[in-house]
Amino acid sequence: MKTAVLVSLSAGLALAIPACALVRSEPGRYAGRPLPLPSPSSAEPRPAGIAARDLPDALTLEKAIAICTRSHPSLEASFLRVEAARARVAQAWSAYAPAIRAGILASRVFESAPSVAMGTPGFTPDDRYGIFATRLEVSWRIFDGFAREYRLLQARAARHGTEALHEEGRRLLARSAGAAFFAVLLAREQRAVAREDWAFNRTMLENARKRKAAGTASEADVLGFTVRVNASEAERIRAEGNLRVHRLALAALLGLEDGAWPGRVELVAPRFPREATDPDPLTLAREALASRPDVVRARCLADQASATVGEAWGAFFPSLDMSFQAGHQRKDDARWSYHDLSASGSLALSWTFFSGGSRFAALREARADARARRLETAALRRAVTREVLQAAEALSEARRKLRFHEKNEAISLRLRDMEARSFERGTTSRLVLDQAQNDAMVARLKAAMGRIEVQQARFDLLLAAGRMPAGK
Repeated sequence: MKTAVLVSLSAGLALAIPACALVRSEPGRYAGRPLPLPSPSSAEPRPAGIAARDLPDALTLEKAIAICTRSHPSLEASFLRVEAARARVAQAWSAYAPAIRAGILASRVFESAPSVAMGTPGFTPDDRYGIFATRLEVSWRIFDGFAREYRLLQARAARHGTEALHEEGRRLLARSAGAAFFAVLLAREQRAVAREDWAFNRTMLENARKRKAAGTASEADVLGFTVRVNASEAERIRAEGNLRVHRLALAALLGLEDGAWPGRVELVAPRFPREATDPDPLTLAREALASRPDVVRARCLADQASATVGEAWGAFFPSLDMSFQAGHQRKDDARWSYHDLSASGSLALSWTFFSGGSRFAALREARADARARRLETAALRRAVTREVLQAAEALSEARRKLRFHEKNEAISLRLRDMEARSFERGTTSRLVLDQAQNDAMVARLKAAMGRIEVQQARFDLLLAAGRMPAGK
């Protein structure tokens, strides 16, 4: 009986035609609108930080948001996910291209056979030889039940959804930066009110001491104003500490390298119209449903799920493949000639008639997921509409309250000054002046808070509608 032992050394080379060479890639778009994404050449992560010296002395809300959205690491990560989604679209396109493979084979064969003379197994020179071969194979799937088309639709929908997710990250980051910005403005107003209260009480204490030295004021007046000075000093320290805390939070969002807030930088409060000149809430709601990134992403996920249903249907269709093979093979000599050439071609049609019910189960799964995505999109649309209308109502309410707070502020400050002059003349008591000062500071703080509330409410309304502040 003859046995063969094969020892082979082979080298293979596989070539694939990239899809990007056959199909022109599309720019990043969703819902027909270009996305402000970085170019592919800037795909390398940038340093997530900014030097304090690069901040302007007067920092506006738009500039703060622009800095925050330009350097935050989470946006860098989401952009890289966009690049990955674009690469998956190119992979889906490659299914339409043929696959070309080339190979080279070099092998040494040793055959063993019984020796007649020795009666034992052995080798003769004729039992050792080499085989040298080359191979070129081209395969191309012509039809697969439109599964490639639906996989391409899935990849495109996933790319659009990832781009929308990147934009949604920018919107949410802008909302966080805006909230931190307005928190600093509010803390700054609280500090200003605390300083004003301390300065007024300090002035009244000095006047009381002078009047006591002149014999026109009592020791109780001096002690009473001393208590108020100490209390206002403690409130001023608390307000300054609160301001530092909120500045540090804003510095972290801006990505300042050392994390400290530069003392030379002051925030510029955004200007807002005194009257209600904002767009109609229903118009803003329709704008949000058309272009807000989270709504766009939900639509993309629904489209992706619908394409999955189409791919599941593709399993019920036959597949058609074409292939071509050519090559040389020679024994004991690597010098090939035309006579060693062999070639073949084939056209294969395959159709699965039964697979244990897996195709029907996959189709039911895809349909259920597609319906769930559509329902989730509908629920999100309702939530977005409610959010925009509530933000519009909050802005209208803030505007109405501000009018009364500013009236009270003017009246309370005027009344406080009147009581202070009466106290100096000795026609009113210190307790009445203390109450007037408390009322004036409360009205002053409420008016300041009301102005910031209107500014933030208008900012929140525009962000709810999907509008990003334009900053450079």
